Amino acid sequence: MTWRMELDGPYVGPYWFMKPIGGRIMGTDSTHVELSPIEAETLEKRLVACCDREISAWLDANKLLGKVRDNTGVVCGTDTPQTLSESRPADEAAFAANEARIAKGIVDVGVLDRTPPMDDPSIIQFEGISGFPSFCQIAHRRNGDRVQIALIYAQNGGTSPTNMFECLATHVRHLFYPETHAAQIDWFDVVPKEVYGAYNPRLGREGMTFDAVSMENACGVYGRPSWSTFDPATDPDWIAFVQHIIDRAQTFRAHAEFSREIELTIQ
Repeated sequence: MTWRMELDGPYVGPYWFMKPIGGRIMGTDSTHVELSPIEAETLEKRLVACCDREISAWLDANKLLGKVRDNTGVVCGTDTPQTLSESRPADEAAFAANEARIAKGIVDVGVLDRTPPMDDPSIIQFEGISGFPSFCQIAHRRNGDRVQIALIYAQNGGTSPTNMFECLATHVRHLFYPETHAAQIDWFDVVPKEVYGAYNPRLGREGMTFDAVSMENACGVYGRPSWSTFDPATDPDWIAFVQHIIDRAQTFRAHAEFSREIELTIQ
């Protein structure tokens, strides 16, 4: 559940009995409760006490109660402790350099956290909505004078292929079939059964979902996609080919996770 509390100013009353003029609680299920001054003060005190308990518990768990740690490179302002760490940056230039290093480190770790969990040729990475690092699987083959390409959802893959299908299609074509005319490629949007479980809420049916996607194209750039249900009976070999790509990646994933467990154990 998600709750939000607001305290309203100004504080009112004599200096020995000042209270916030009011406040409110908002949250799930359309909850909206306006607070009286006494209620707002009471809840504020409870929240302060809760924060104090959590901060104390965190310090205790990390063995930092009563300790001074000021070497992170963040300016401490007027509350700088009297005893400084030797590794504390010496001046503003050093602080700036250290803060830039910390910021870059967080960006690097964030990107690494979004790296696909396996090295598999069917996995492609792309920049999703709002720049979110994303990945999906692809299955592709030549079929006579045409090409078939499926963009396949990946578990925890970030932005789904559906949400930017035309952009991904343009990228994949230039990556794998730059000499093939855009109109000679048949596109498919595939959601494996494992992504949502046995029941797929997007289309309201069980098992792997397989949609054909038609798009306009100009100068090799796709646009205006539209989806239609693909009948597996019309091309069972293609369905089996895509399922094999999905299964192979699951094998790679299990192997990668097993290898990582061994690596962590050895370390």
